[in-house]
Amino acid sequence: MNDIFAEMEKAAVEDVALPTDEKIAALGTLVQELRDKQQLVVTLEAQLKAEKKELGHLETGKIPDAMIELNLKTWASQDGWEVTCKPFVDAAIKNDNKPLAYKWLRDNGHGDLIKHVITVNVGTDQALADDVKTSLEEKGILAEDKEAIHHMQLKAFAREQVEAGSNIPMDLFGIYLGNKASIKGK
Repeated sequence: MNDIFAEMEKAAVEDVALPTDEKIAALGTLVQELRDKQQLVVTLEAQLKAEKKELGHLETGKIPDAMIELNLKTWASQDGWEVTCKPFVDAAIKNDNKPLAYKWLRDNGHGDLIKHVITVNVGTDQALADDVKTSLEEKGILAEDKEAIHHMQLKAFAREQVEAGSNIPMDLFGIYLGNKASIKGK
């Protein structure tokens, strides 16, 4: 029996013409174009990150501060844009604070916010995957049990607690209070 791959390789080697200078130059041009595009993407991503940061400063800093100074909750421009400034709450628990934050939530009746995420790698064996759902220990499979709170649930919880005047540890939960400007119109 012939080795099909050996035959294909032999045919490919026999049919290959030596590359021309023009084709090599064209390849060099394409490689340079690829390098230029890669660098452009890196540059644009850095610019986008900087612009998003400045957008955040305008939305939650500069414009709300200016409106507060002018004692305004809304403002309409002559060209039809309306700016509204409303309070907002944000929260993000730092990894170092998670054990204490989770303990505080459990001790204060909010443990239901914490979800357990169990990850098990059983490869491609579907039967084993189905079995694991009902009996992890019987199969001797080690699973990682990770606790987590969805960021939007944490944000909503923090807002509820702040609005209710609860004594929630702000630093522990990374709670940030501020005002945010939004624009409508045209």
